[in-house]
Amino acid sequence: NVKCRTCNPASSTKWYEDYGKLRKELSFNITDYDNIEGTSWPDKNDFWDNLLKHCDNIKTFYINGGEPTLNKLHFKFLDKLALANKTNVKLWYNINMTFLNEKIIDIWRKFDNVKISCSIDDLEERNHYIRYPTNWDDVMKNFLRLKKENFELDITQTISFMNYSNLDKFYDFFHNKHNVWVHHNFVYDPIFLSPAVLPKIMRDKLHKRFEKTFEPWQVTNLINLFNKEDNTERWNKAMQYTIQLDKIRNQKIGDYLEEFKYVF
Repeated sequence: NVKCRTCNPASSTKWYEDYGKLRKELSFNITDYDNIEGTSWPDKNDFWDNLLKHCDNIKTFYINGGEPTLNKLHFKFLDKLALANKTNVKLWYNINMTFLNEKIIDIWRKFDNVKISCSIDDLEERNHYIRYPTNWDDVMKNFLRLKKENFELDITQTISFMNYSNLDKFYDFFHNKHNVWVHHNFVYDPIFLSPAVLPKIMRDKLHKRFEKTFEPWQVTNLINLFNKEDNTERWNKAMQYTIQLDKIRNQKIGDYLEEFKYVF
């Protein structure tokens, strides 16, 4: 139900229209998703019935998306697991925090071990831009609701060139203020959305600033990953990709990510 800028039609049906327009406007080729299998299989009862027959020895279900909380059949599947007294399995989710209700939480409470990894990439309007069109008030309302439960809770932050400069503030907000661990999931496909494409002078300044927030080993890891020399070709692709997608969505990156206001 969202079309994150670091995503594509393979992960979200909402992306199809924008992606088609984007491919026509770029001067370079991006991945063709016209022939992907599609996303209809989670809506077929046969899939869930077959899975139920083969889960006697399952220890963990890792459930991501798209957005799994939108799929009603998978919750019916969990109800059947509970009726069969198979509640000792671990349920591990990645969800985008836009949709949550008491019925979902009631089903999760039936299981002994539930882990929720919240897919959040940045703070406030920055998150709206990157994980378009999520609403920050909804994200925080659902995050605080989950904190009241006895679930294992963490953040999975997908990191691209767009949110790299806010990494420390994001970490401070969720880890230090809300006492929730933040896992870093770095974008590497397409490579021109990686933090590595940022001008090196910008990355060097950020790594120095990160020392005030992160542990030394964390800063060292980031430097080892993103300390190479400038790659002008990839940075130009990142800019062109962003400018064209901004036109399609009637947005401007500088209105949301202040550090790029005079770059694009």
